[in-house]
Amino acid sequence: MTDEIAFKAVDYLVASSSENETLAIVFFGGEPMINEPLIWKTVDYSKRIYPNRNFTYSITTNGTLLNDTAVNSFKEHGFSVLISLDGTGCKHDASRPYKTGGGSFSDIDKNVRRFSESFPFGARATLTNNNCNLVEDYLQFKEMGFRSADDVFATALLQILRPDIKITRGFTVPDDFDGIVYDIGFGMFDHHQEPREYRANGVPYAAFGLLWRVLGPGLVGERQARLIDENFIQPLDLNDNTGEQNSLCDAIGFFNPVWDSKEDQDSCFFKAVAVAKQILENQIDSANAVNRADEKARSSMVWRPLSGAAES
Repeated sequence: MTDEIAFKAVDYLVASSSENETLAIVFFGGEPMINEPLIWKTVDYSKRIYPNRNFTYSITTNGTLLNDTAVNSFKEHGFSVLISLDGTGCKHDASRPYKTGGGSFSDIDKNVRRFSESFPFGARATLTNNNCNLVEDYLQFKEMGFRSADDVFATALLQILRPDIKITRGFTVPDDFDGIVYDIGFGMFDHHQEPREYRANGVPYAAFGLLWRVLGPGLVGERQARLIDENFIQPLDLNDNTGEQNSLCDAIGFFNPVWDSKEDQDSCFFKAVAVAKQILENQIDSANAVNRADEKARSSMVWRPLSGAAES
């Protein structure tokens, strides 16, 4: 694509939208990083020519051409970045070899591990007959460095309910474990199994949503639990299941340790949990304040007989 065509596409997007609408520019199709300079020219053009419009930027890339300059620019411009994969290891290599015949997965693995220490990536998985084991792929993606806010907020919820709870992170459940298992294990709080659970509006559950469905009403009542799910939890669940951009999830992702950090993953994870816990506690406090206001309004109502009605 030439610069001229890219700029005309931005012009068309602006002309076809309302003034208050947020405009999404997505770099997709083929491999956009092959023409990386055009990406930054397009971003610059949109901001320079239309300074009063609100743009969001995202890219789907195969991850082989990631570099320091690009990742720093992703941060600067608030990009959402999805890495497109056809499974892991040899399954991906069978579908996406280099022209030379060699596999590309090892390069992607190296890049994601390196850059995910300072930037949150999402994974966009393509399903074929050769890579139908979603659980296996999901666990390896997480081990590579793909992160979501789902397990962070799920952990925060459990800590609010049981401050003395002991959380153990892992990818398998010990045979003798007796406790709550979430995000893994094929139990009632694991969303990586078939059939998937969906809300009535079509939004899929993630572990946080599944836990809240059971535990939330006890914290704030049925009505407020439903509202918190609709307004706060569903966007997080959608991000975990689809990679849809979410600023809060991106912020949680920045708790991953940088490449030269002496902190381990668990230490950084629980720092993120502490922040998520504060956010969730504020949501719960606000919901219960509404409950108290509603109760006060009901208890202060004074009923008087209609004018002219007989009194005994």
